[in-house]
Amino acid sequence: MPSNLPEIISGLKTLLERVDQLKAALDSLRPLDAEQEARVMQKFRLDWNYHSNSIEGNSLTYGETIAFLMEGLTAKGKPFKDHLDIRGHNDAINYLMEMIKNHQELSEKAIRELHRVILVEPYKTPAQTQDGLRVEKEITLGAYKKMPNHVKTPTGEIHYYATPEETPSKMADLMAWLREEQVKKELHPLAIAAIFHYRFVDIHPFDDGNGRMSRLLMNLLLMQDGYPPVVIKQEERNLYYNALRQADAGDLASFVEFIGENLLHSLEIYLKGAKGESIEDEGDLDKEIALFKKGFKSEPVVKTIKDITVVNNLIEKSILPFFEQLKEDCLKLKDMFHSVSFIIDFQGSGLSTEGKYEHITNKDNFDQYWVNELKGKWSDIHEIIFRTNWQGFLHTVEPSDIHQDINIKLDKYKYKFNQGKIASIPHIEKLYHQEISKAENYELRKSFINAIMEQINRQSKGI
Repeated sequence: MPSNLPEIISGLKTLLERVDQLKAALDSLRPLDAEQEARVMQKFRLDWNYHSNSIEGNSLTYGETIAFLMEGLTAKGKPFKDHLDIRGHNDAINYLMEMIKNHQELSEKAIRELHRVILVEPYKTPAQTQDGLRVEKEITLGAYKKMPNHVKTPTGEIHYYATPEETPSKMADLMAWLREEQVKKELHPLAIAAIFHYRFVDIHPFDDGNGRMSRLLMNLLLMQDGYPPVVIKQEERNLYYNALRQADAGDLASFVEFIGENLLHSLEIYLKGAKGESIEDEGDLDKEIALFKKGFKSEPVVKTIKDITVVNNLIEKSILPFFEQLKEDCLKLKDMFHSVSFIIDFQGSGLSTEGKYEHITNKDNFDQYWVNELKGKWSDIHEIIFRTNWQGFLHTVEPSDIHQDINIKLDKYKYKFNQGKIASIPHIEKLYHQEISKAENYELRKSFINAIMEQINRQSKGI
């Protein structure tokens, strides 16, 4: 651990000042109304349980996590182990809350007990010996690892954690460092919590559960100092791992900054809750989708047959605004390429355009072209395609291109978003009188952008 940590963190002065400002604003409202505080903490608890497990590969959706924790409902077709992980993580949060309530100091004993709580019961997991032999490893609860748990990175290299022999002394050193920094008070509580998280992951003291444990322990340290927990969202998984890799390379400040930005978000949510304001955000997608679907269960199905008027209305009120938002999202990655272009293609029949595509390069041109050339003239449009062409990736020796499309099929009674090459795009079908909801809009855009970022990652690694 570098001896000049205060100097390293000093570059985050603006971030830390903002954290202190929001913390002071929150403290000025304390003690909070019990109902408001319970409402905010319930949101943090649900988000924390879902996202921390999802980062590790848990298959339960946000809605399934809520149903399991709030109503005890298991998700059909999902592994029992995934439900156990959610239950164990929720029990671990309860354990932390008791520690905070009782002013219990963090110790190695408490860490091992927390590990017992979060993993629930012993189990076996696939592993590989140093000579490449595939075996099953017994996961022991509450005990430091007995076998190496090094991992292979996406580039094929081995990331080495502490050996089983080194682990006890490294954990003792980590706890000694924590106590020393808490006494000296030279580092901001955010920095202490984030660095503890990183050092714990770097040791990887247990056979399994180290990622979830590191986030739990980081949040314990933050909450002991009066901060809300940090929830690292599943969709930020790549950014999170990248920040950890930067810390591996000696750039601890970048990891502290990543955690700090997420802490700011938590503080903002807590402040909203303390003031009685809405604490929902775009991350609550499953909840919004569930509420959206619920709103249609008791309504009669209205079947509107596709005609030019229906298509015009659909494009003007739903499709065009969606494409414009998606374009703005894409432009945030533009500086990674030499050039980026956008095309809206129509495929349909009628007039002299039968079986051909019309290419519109930007929204303004599309608006004008739609009114002057297409609106009311086509007897049928079967498909609308938003095409993106990313040319000259700037982060490889050999510039390369990326292409990504999203398709909207127009059937007799409904329109639907076609997966095409984006296997992860949500399956959304709508009747023509139904507009795209805010949650669906966000989920579609997120899937599209994630697919582009995945291609960028492959390009950068030469895959």
